[in-house]
Amino acid sequence: HEPQHFNLDPEPPWLQGLQQELQTIVRTQKQMASQMQDSGREVGKIQESIRHLHLGQDNLAKRADEQEAALAQMRKEFRELEKEVQDLRSAPPTRPVSPVSTPRGGQGYARANSPRFDAAGQREVDELQLVAGGWIEAKREHVEADVQAMFDQLQARPLLKAVYVPYVRSSFCRIELVYTDDNIWARRKVQSTVLQHLKGLSFRSSVAGQESARFWFSRNRTQQDRAKIRAILQTQSLCHKYLDESLVEKDWRGKVWACGTQVLFHVERDARPSQTLMLIDSRGNETGWFLNVEQLVARLGATQDAILAVFDAKPE
Repeated sequence: HEPQHFNLDPEPPWLQGLQQELQTIVRTQKQMASQMQDSGREVGKIQESIRHLHLGQDNLAKRADEQEAALAQMRKEFRELEKEVQDLRSAPPTRPVSPVSTPRGGQGYARANSPRFDAAGQREVDELQLVAGGWIEAKREHVEADVQAMFDQLQARPLLKAVYVPYVRSSFCRIELVYTDDNIWARRKVQSTVLQHLKGLSFRSSVAGQESARFWFSRNRTQQDRAKIRAILQTQSLCHKYLDESLVEKDWRGKVWACGTQVLFHVERDARPSQTLMLIDSRGNETGWFLNVEQLVARLGATQDAILAVFDAKPE
């Protein structure tokens, strides 16, 4: 059989239009599907952000709980200290009651409060004592009265054992506390608590001429510790005159770095260079701490005269 031949009419225009509309619909559906995928990814990101937000909230809540627990512990310790003070107030006296006194002929001064010395004959510093300062060359009795008033304001007078004023007139004094526990850590805890509350105390002296005094408090330190702290702060202050703070570092063990180089030294552990600037204490005595002048000139970019002028000194 011969193949049949059909004469097909050309596609009508309306059919071509329909095909174009169908193609447009297909493209639109593809675009909508792509947009939905993008929206799905955005929703996933939002859900992840929400999850991180929940985690952050949980962490904040945990930190808040920890801070609340720490505050509760501090309140508990303070209540214990108040109880100890109350017990001291109500306890019967075990020795004759006498006014707070100073080592120089004060009334009621007992032998137990006399200065102690170590094996080398040097004055032993009681690190469980406190130091208070800020007076403007006040008389000894005025310093004593202010310290008593401070402890009265804290309602901790029974914890005040003695006040030591070194001179007839002074800007500072040492404070000895009453400790009822032989354990050194328990004593440190009492000392820290009293020191913390003294630092937070808003006290104004009623002594004429001392109304503007601004008081400070710290633990009692040895002469060597004071010299070390003085050397660290002096060196740091010098470096800050010429360098950004980020380039100056300090270690309270007795080290200061400028631009990554150590610049503070001590004769017991370091060799002295030819040009040495020995640091002195408030009385003008050498402390053993020194600076390498040549090194400072290189690190600070300052002249030797400018560095020495800060300390009003000459290189050795």
